[in-house]
Amino acid sequence: MKDLRDYVLDAPNNTIQCYVQELIKSGYLEKDSYATYKATQYAKDILNVKGELKA
Repeated sequence: MKDLRDYVLDAPNNTIQCYVQELIKSGYLEKDSYATYKATQYAKDILNVKGELKA
């Protein structure tokens, strides 16, 4: 949540948590580990993201 607050959205933690929960419910995010989330394949598909890093 700190990264979201610092780099994306200047809002209180509870607001950010609500947004993250809505993104999970909508199928755009999934929990990756205890403290991290990642985009679902559905989110990548609709945004046409391959997920490949280029040097």
